[in-house]
Amino acid sequence: LGLPEDHPIQGVPFIFAIDPTLPDDSPQRFIPSPLNEAGVAFPLSQIAPLIRYAGFMNFDGTSDILMNETMLHVYKTGETTLSNPRVLESDDGTPISAQSFLATGIMYHVHGPEDIGVVAILTGNLLWDGFFEDLVPEGIDGIYVIIRNKCTQDFTYRIDGPDVLFIGEGDVDVDDVRDLTMTNDFDAFANIPGCPFQLQLHPSQDFYDAYHTNQPFINTLTVIVTFLATALVFIMY
Repeated sequence: LGLPEDHPIQGVPFIFAIDPTLPDDSPQRFIPSPLNEAGVAFPLSQIAPLIRYAGFMNFDGTSDILMNETMLHVYKTGETTLSNPRVLESDDGTPISAQSFLATGIMYHVHGPEDIGVVAILTGNLLWDGFFEDLVPEGIDGIYVIIRNKCTQDFTYRIDGPDVLFIGEGDVDVDDVRDLTMTNDFDAFANIPGCPFQLQLHPSQDFYDAYHTNQPFINTLTVIVTFLATALVFIMY
């Protein structure tokens, strides 16, 4: 880890964590991992397939708050659990998407004794824009989707046909029509207790204008006028 010889973690084979209050270039940010409330740790050096990176040796994944909450919930319940979302940035720091951490428990026996419980956890990253790609055909543009979570920031996307654009963090002030909002609970997976997901959809002004038209009224009025004119002709003759 490149730590000084007098650092308390040097040469000690215990699970360690990272102190988020210290800067990334501080050797002192590596600290002994405080066991979480379940008394378990999730060393990243034991994941498969193996990531050949020395910094993962004995690193406790629960020092990441999203992993901690999610994996603890899986460990206790065995449910497939979706973490709270956070922003994913490119190498230059530009926000490019929202992502969540998805985990499911692997049981010792599918129908075995309940006290054995979870013996491993299968994990993966979920990019939210993948849910919205290829949902609507080409030419149907201007649908805004807001991912809401009570425990973290909101995220806004725009759907243009099969393509999805990440607008930014928060409920971004866009040219949408808010009185036509649709809200649905997202319950495909279990959530962190007290942190449910919701998806909100709003049409953009362009989308609204394309489908909000007086044409049906004009067509109806044309039929009525034509009928009255025809009736008037019959009456006159």
